[in-house]
Amino acid sequence: MQEEEKQARSAVESLKESAERVYAMGEGTTELVSITLPPNTVFGSESTFIGKPPSAPLSVPSNMINIRVKNSDIFAYTQAPLIGSFPNSTGIHTINVTSHGSYVSIGSPLVLVNPSALYLSTRSNSSVFSNMTIKVISTIRLTHVNISYSWPHQNTNLTIHPTNFISSGPVVAQIRLNFTANNLSAGIYTSQVRIVASEIGGTQVQTIAVPITAEVKV
Repeated sequence: MQEEEKQARSAVESLKESAERVYAMGEGTTELVSITLPPNTVFGSESTFIGKPPSAPLSVPSNMINIRVKNSDIFAYTQAPLIGSFPNSTGIHTINVTSHGSYVSIGSPLVLVNPSALYLSTRSNSSVFSNMTIKVISTIRLTHVNISYSWPHQNTNLTIHPTNFISSGPVVAQIRLNFTANNLSAGIYTSQVRIVASEIGGTQVQTIAVPITAEVKV
C-alpha cells in the first residue's frame, strides 16, 4: 500500500505543478502529463476527483486534486481553479492540462500528434512533402480540430491540407505539408504548426505546437 500511495502522491503533485504552470503562462497553454493510478484507487466523484466533490458547498473553491487509495486520500491544492476528471481505470494514463485563462481543465487528451517536430529538406527550385498524423482519441463528444500556421519567409512557400476537420469518434487523420523553394532560397527556415482540438458542446481544449525546420540546399 505504501508504494500505491507513493504513486498517487506523484500523480497528484505532477498534475498540481502542471496546472499552476499553465495557469501562470496564460490561456491556451497546454501540457501532457503522464501519471499512474494505482490498483487500489477508489473511483467515484466523491473519492477521486478534480476540483471538488459534488457534495462540497458552493463556497468551497474548486482547486483540489484528490486520489483515494483504499481508505487514504492523497491530495493537493492549486492556485488555479480546476475543472475535469480522472480516467476511470487504473494504470498509466496521459493527461491533458490546459489553461483557459480564468481556470485550468484536466482530463484525457483529445488528440495525439505524430511527429512532435517536422524536418523538411530539398534543393533550390524543388518541392518536398511530408505527412503529419493527428489521432483523435476522444469518444465522448464531437471533436473539432483546427490546424493553423504562418510562413513569413520569402522565396519559399508552405501549404498544409486539410486545415480543419470534425470527428465524431476515434479517427486518424493525415495532414499533408508541401514545401516549395525557388532558386534564391538556400538556407534554413523555421516556424510552427499550431493544432487546436476542442470539444463541441464541451469545455476541454487542447493546443499543440509542432516546430517546423525546412532546409534548402544549393
